[in-house]
Formats: sequence, structure tokens, C-alpha cells
Amino acid sequence: YKLLKHIILPMKKIIAFLLVLSFSVSSVLHAEEQSITALQSKVEQSTGHSKINALNELSAMLMDDDPEGMAAAADNLGLIMLARYDYENAMKYFVESLSIRNDIKDEKGIATSKNHIGWVFYIQEDMDSALANLEEALQIRNKITDFEGAAATHENLGYVYLFKKTYGKARQHFGQAMELRIELEQLPEAASLASHMGKIASDMGDSDVALAYYNQSLDLN
Repeated sequence: YKLLKHIILPMKKIIAFLLVLSFSVSSVLHAEEQSITALQSKVEQSTGHSKINALNELSAMLMDDDPEGMAAAADNLGLIMLARYDYENAMKYFVESLSIRNDIKDEKGIATSKNHIGWVFYIQEDMDSALANLEEALQIRNKITDFEGAAATHENLGYVYLFKKTYGKARQHFGQAMELRIELEQLPEAASLASHMGKIASDMGDSDVALAYYNQSLDLN
């Protein structure tokens, strides 16, 4: 009985310790979750430098435990820099996001990063690099049947070929983007694409085709 008593008493202490530890871990996790939620809300509601600072805080918090969240945070910072015409830093954040997504083999995320990187190259008028990244993004998006993403990348490719004055390919990509937008019932976006194709046809001297596209744009609107 004495031996049993000596075993039971330590076991009670161990159980009590484990309960306290469990409560402490749960409290820490709950507090961390609340902090992340608060920062996410701050990011959504902030603008300018406040938004950037909030995103940096969120990125640091997510870095260790959530690489997917870290990649998304870097991607969001890239988009903010892009909106501020800071293309150097936009590219830096998009490349950082791509690196993380490559490490975790996040195909959808990789395509998103490639699409954004391609668009920065387009803005910088580096059309070969833009095409290389956008075509890789499109290949992945077709593979994983990300139709909305594929529509966006087709549209970006259309702009690149339009800049290069390769009108046939521009119309091809705008047309594929429009078809996907119609299937996704994104009619205003489809109408805008029809208008683009009308402009291309007009520039090529094909007035009948241009008129047909402009009428299609009106119908979609």
C-alpha cells in the first residue's frame, strides 16, 4: 500500500502539470491566433505605409509556422509595391514569394507568383522575360484547371503580344481569356476583352470583324 501511495502521488502531480501545460499551450495558441486575426484585419483596413507595416508584422508572425501564409504576405507586399510604381521592390517580394512556393511545391501559388513577375517584366518592357514567366504560369494553371487564373494569364499574354504588335497572337489570347470569362459568368471582364479584340481588328483594317466584336462587347455588358 505504501509503495502504491508513493506512485499515485507523483502521478497526480504529473497529471496536474500536464493539465497546466495543456492550458498554457492552448492559451498561447489562442493568443497567437487572435494576434494573426487582428493583423489580418489591420492589413485589410489600412492604407499606405500603415498597410505595409502591418503586412511586415504579419509576415514575421507567419514565417516560422506557415510558409504558405508567408508566401501570400510577400505576394501582397509585391502588389502594394506594384500599385506604388516601385517595381524593384515589387519584383523582390514576388521572387521571395515564388521561392517559398517552390519550396513547398504549391503549384497554384507558383503560377500566381510567375504571373505577377511576368506582369512586372511587361511594365518594364522586358517582353522576353514577361513571356517566359507568363507562359509558365499559364502551363501550370491549365494543368491544375485553374480557369480563372488561366483567364488572367491569357489576358496578360494578350497585352504582351499587343505591345510586340503580334496581333494574331494577341487576339488569340484575348479570345481565350474572353471565352473563359464567359464560362465563369464574369461578363463585364468578357465585354472588356471583346472591346480589346475589336480595337485590334480595327487597327488591322478588318472593320467587319471589329464591328462584330464591339457589338459582342455591348451584348455582354
